Amino acid sequence: MKDLLQSVAKKITLEIIYQAVDERAKEIHTRIDRLENHFDHLEDDVREIRTEINRRFEAMDQKFEQKFSAMDQKFAAMDQKFEQRFTAIDQKFVAMDQKFAAMDQKFDLINARLDQIFSILANQRK
Repeated sequence: MKDLLQSVAKKITLEIIYQAVDERAKEIHTRIDRLENHFDHLEDDVREIRTEINRRFEAMDQKFEQKFSAMDQKFAAMDQKFEQRFTAIDQKFVAMDQKFAAMDQKFDLINARLDQIFSILANQRK
């Protein structure tokens, strides 16, 4: 009888231990499920943050692209104005060179005339 009571006491004790372990295992599974749900929400939050960051970077990139494009256009316009002004200056230099060449020809004629006059005067003195 004593063995039977001991056997029954062991079975009851084991049953109580199994129930306690089972309850604890269920609590752990519940906590794990909550953590998994929490991590799923965190992953969603991180995904949303990444999407927002990418969207903002793309918007910034577009703004920079627009500003650089506008600057390129302004520089091109400035370059064109400078080119026009340099062309005008070059044309003025060409015109001045032509005038100087014409003046050189006139001076050459004047010098030639003066040489003739000096030659005539020298011949008349003799």
